[in-house]
Amino acid sequence: MADLERIVGYRIDREISRSSITSVYQGYQESLQRKVLIKRLHPQFVSDPEIRSRFEREAHALARIKHKNIVHIYDFRADDELMLLVQEWISGGSVADFIRSHGPFSEREAVALAIDVLEGLNVAHEAKVIHRDIKPSNLMLSNVDSIKITDFGLAHFEGSPTLTQQGAIMGTPAYMPPEVVNGEPGSAKGDIYSLGVTLYELLTGNNPFQADNISQTLQRVLTVKPTKLEGVRDDTNRLLLSMMAKDPNHRPNSVSLILDQLRPLAVELGA
Repeated sequence: MADLERIVGYRIDREISRSSITSVYQGYQESLQRKVLIKRLHPQFVSDPEIRSRFEREAHALARIKHKNIVHIYDFRADDELMLLVQEWISGGSVADFIRSHGPFSEREAVALAIDVLEGLNVAHEAKVIHRDIKPSNLMLSNVDSIKITDFGLAHFEGSPTLTQQGAIMGTPAYMPPEVVNGEPGSAKGDIYSLGVTLYELLTGNNPFQADNISQTLQRVLTVKPTKLEGVRDDTNRLLLSMMAKDPNHRPNSVSLILDQLRPLAVELGA
């Protein structure tokens, strides 16, 4: 972390995670005396035009949207040697962590969490930002009953050229919409599909399409049709299955329409 010592205004406390492209650290913003999360692009990728563009796009997406259910960006640094973004520190783990530790959510809890995600996505979509990687590990529990959407690294601005390479897998296979598997760009209805898969996992603890390898998973995305869940209300089941429709034309037209259906349901469930 020696090369990180030159970040003016921040202290690096510890490394949280590392991927092939980025490292994530818990840090401290000295001027405002608060914990922060620092996401840093590995030095060898700073000069890679496509990876650099994706990293910049994540920062620009977060800067464009402000909502209580979307992680806030505080700072973005970019030069010829260093690229990083600084965002709010969220003390809770991810929804994926919770499912691994505690099992599935109740219907009441799952509906409440879905509403949080939908409200954040609604603001993002109004700003023409498509997330393209909605999944439990990208939903952070900021406290016992609030969700924040994070990781806009694959975000796409509607109307702008896509940066996707021919043949590249953009997203997480088990949550990818069928049309994206078939090579179409991400869309708002793609986010709706991915949230439907996520909601299914909240309710069951399992992803309906996950298989032993990527090829088998993608094949299941294209062919397997999830069935209604036992112990879940009929109206919840209908909405859930419509969100996961293979044909995007058969999905709800917008997240706001889903919210119109889920909010009364949440009241009935006591959420």
